[in-house]
Amino acid sequence: MNIDVVFTAQTCSKERVKGKNAVVIDVLRFTSVVAAAMANGAKGIVPFLSVEGAEQYRKDSTEEILLGGERACNKIPGFDFGNSPLEYTPEAVEGKLIGITTTNGTVAIGNAAEATALYALSLLNLQAVVDRLLDGGEDVVIVCSGTLARFALEDGLCAGAAIARLMADTTCELSDSAYLLSTFYEQNKGTLKAVLSRSVHARRLLRLGYTEDLDYCCTVDKFDVVPVLNKGMLMRL
Repeated sequence: MNIDVVFTAQTCSKERVKGKNAVVIDVLRFTSVVAAAMANGAKGIVPFLSVEGAEQYRKDSTEEILLGGERACNKIPGFDFGNSPLEYTPEAVEGKLIGITTTNGTVAIGNAAEATALYALSLLNLQAVVDRLLDGGEDVVIVCSGTLARFALEDGLCAGAAIARLMADTTCELSDSAYLLSTFYEQNKGTLKAVLSRSVHARRLLRLGYTEDLDYCCTVDKFDVVPVLNKGMLMRL
């Protein structure tokens, strides 16, 4: 298995993911939201690049649509949810379709959408997605969403964790970026939360009062869910 890593959503191209399985990571907090919502019974999650696109989706749908997402880390006015996984409870999302737009994660989904298959990965569903990738056996491109077009430490740590688990069960050829992050993870796996908490985005969330979100998103293997993109919608595999 060949494994490559793209450091930001903006540097992910069609050519980079073509013919490969793509794994999108946005630990803080989009892919953590996806894992939580799927585990709590959401019917599907449709990612949008813009607030207007999400609002139009609700307006045009014949079904009840909930909207979630953020701008500048905070809930968008008129939306049902922000970008906190703690909001997506079973009582709120079970059986529901959700349109979501975020600053980084939904951009990564859009840029990687032409991969052979696309999965949403967080620490919350790490092993479940790794098992799916091992079952398929195809080459993998991990797309770190980043923060405002810059590399995000938390996404890199999650990527490194996924690579380490893949390497434990199959022979892997790593790109330079994949090797770098796998080494970084091995050096810090014993203090994962402490290291992740030092990231620029984590510190911003803490300043804004999202301490519980950070704790939640640092939880490893909480859910056995594999969100996969199917015709523009993330659905539980």
